[in-house]
Amino acid sequence: MQLTVKRLRRTGYNIGYARVYHILKSNDMVTSSPAKSRQRKWVRYERLYSNAMWHADWHAMKDPRMKGMNLITYLYDASRCVTGAALFREATSKNAVIMLRQTISRFGVPATILSDNGSCFVGVRDRKKPKNSWMPTLFENELLSLNIILINSRPYHP
Repeated sequence: MQLTVKRLRRTGYNIGYARVYHILKSNDMVTSSPAKSRQRKWVRYERLYSNAMWHADWHAMKDPRMKGMNLITYLYDASRCVTGAALFREATSKNAVIMLRQTISRFGVPATILSDNGSCFVGVRDRKKPKNSWMPTLFENELLSLNIILINSRPYHP
């Protein structure tokens, strides 16, 4: 392909490698090599089974009409369907549990929930106890009582 681009440029056609590649590929003149394809570090929305995983996250509303409101959303992993969403004044663990219960009553209990490390989802260190002891949030306690596994991701990643 490099020779093709060089020949075209010598004859006065200024064309990029990507354009030549797309033309060749559209005419089935290029075979893809799996070894050369880039391996993804992670795959989005990969759960296959019904209610295998939901995503949970809070979002501070930026619309001036909804100033001070926070949106919690539960998203079904396989179909990207919003299973539950609600606006609250505060992004708290208690409000996350309220919406979780409503969502479960409509869609059933998920096997796992993926969330970030927000303070409403993940407990804080108990300063009165030894160094690695944590106080679970209401949200974590609710998941334990329902046998739902909580998976935490880094911020802004799924």
